[in-house]
Amino acid sequence: MPPPFIGVLLLPVGMNQGFISIALGYVLAQRGIAVSVIAGLIGLRLLPDTWLFVSGPLVDCTLTSARWYVLSVIAIAISLMALAFVPLDTAGIALMAPICLALGVASIVSSSATSAAVALTTSLAVRGACAGWRQAGYLGGIGLGGGVGLWLSTHGVGPHVTAGLLALACVSCACPFLFVHVPRAERGSTLVSAARTALGSLWALLRSRDGKLAVIAVTLPAGLGAAMNLMPAVAADWRASAALVAAVTGVLGGLAALPGCIAAGYLCDRFPRRTVFIYSALACAAGEALMAIYPHSPQSFAIFVLANSALTGLAYGSVEAVIYDRLGALGAATVGGVLGSLCNLPVVIVTVLIGTVQSHRGSNAMLIVEAGLGVASVALYVLLIWVWRPKGALQAAAQAAPVA
Repeated sequence: MPPPFIGVLLLPVGMNQGFISIALGYVLAQRGIAVSVIAGLIGLRLLPDTWLFVSGPLVDCTLTSARWYVLSVIAIAISLMALAFVPLDTAGIALMAPICLALGVASIVSSSATSAAVALTTSLAVRGACAGWRQAGYLGGIGLGGGVGLWLSTHGVGPHVTAGLLALACVSCACPFLFVHVPRAERGSTLVSAARTALGSLWALLRSRDGKLAVIAVTLPAGLGAAMNLMPAVAADWRASAALVAAVTGVLGGLAALPGCIAAGYLCDRFPRRTVFIYSALACAAGEALMAIYPHSPQSFAIFVLANSALTGLAYGSVEAVIYDRLGALGAATVGGVLGSLCNLPVVIVTVLIGTVQSHRGSNAMLIVEAGLGVASVALYVLLIWVWRPKGALQAAAQAAPVA
């Protein structure tokens, strides 16, 4: 499967998330719905992102990855169409809640099916590019569903028709499967034997040195860009206007991350993927530290937010490449689901941590703390890799050492 096709497959996941969190959130706020209620709807949409370890075995043990993908985008489209008939007021919130949760569940099934399809149709030589395009498709989908969806909702056809249009767009994203045949993964003839095969692949990952290093890499508090998620709340420290904040933290920020994602993917196919991730994480830390120490102004706010968005895209593309590097023909969705779930943990933890730091020490401290966490964790990771070298490398180093 050509790497750009992976980006197309991830568009529905991003589009429905962007529509819920940006377009629908804005419209509901304008209609007097409390921010806490809107946050609850967004939380329901994002909650299943931590359940990838469940959707992975489901995809591996039943049907095929292509069929699961088609079913998932149909479910996303039906859910979006359902939103088109829900009143956008207090009475409609009770109906929106299960729909948002359904969108989240369908999205993780779509992500797991895509991971399985990648493992079955691509070689390790291009997994970096696939990972980069995956992140670009996801972020691009958020921009389409959020930015374009918001514009259509407020200046064009309205939120109900916009939801319907996005539903049609999501279904069309299954078109790559018209051109690429995805073989059926080898597995047992029964559900139990298929589950044993999938879990066996996960156990093999956890037993190997490279597998353990991959697990540690995706859980490092490095290259997260967590502070960028809090920029709208602290923009006053840079005297940034509401219009500037909306532009650089919204559509422009999303666009800035796309080239970083794609560049990281192709770099990961030329150089060791963990090495690219390490340097990307250090670059993210440097960007946030510079934003903290540079004189604060609206201009520096715009420049550093966009620069850090690009660097975050670089880190996200490279860490996704680390995950894709571990996918084999057997149990790909299970392995990818577990690693994907683990990858989300440090984002949540660090966001809460630096938010607390900001409340007590200010925005500069917030940026420095995240940058420091990134540098420290990467340094410890590099030390672990050096200490935990394969026996063959240790013997070669000993033989190469000069004799006194």
